[in-house]
Amino acid sequence: MDIRYRLSLILMSSLARTCSVCVCVRVRALCRECRSWNKGSILRCTVDYVRRLQTQQESLLAMLKKNRQLEQQNQQLRNEVEVSS
Repeated sequence: MDIRYRLSLILMSSLARTCSVCVCVRVRALCRECRSWNKGSILRCTVDYVRRLQTQQESLLAMLKKNRQLEQQNQQLRNEVEVSS
């Protein structure tokens, strides 16, 4: 199956289960260029919204990983200073 088709099935089923009005309001707020709201345009804007959420999540995970590395490096440097004192 095409990935877009599978994604559309997942989104449509999740929209049916969740508050579809809330999701559509968010999507409409993000997708201003759509003038006619049919299934295709709503789906396209919803996919864009999901992609945007995924990129935000990926950047958040990257920042958390970098933060953990910096904390570990900071702890190592503290230990070195304590040992040398």
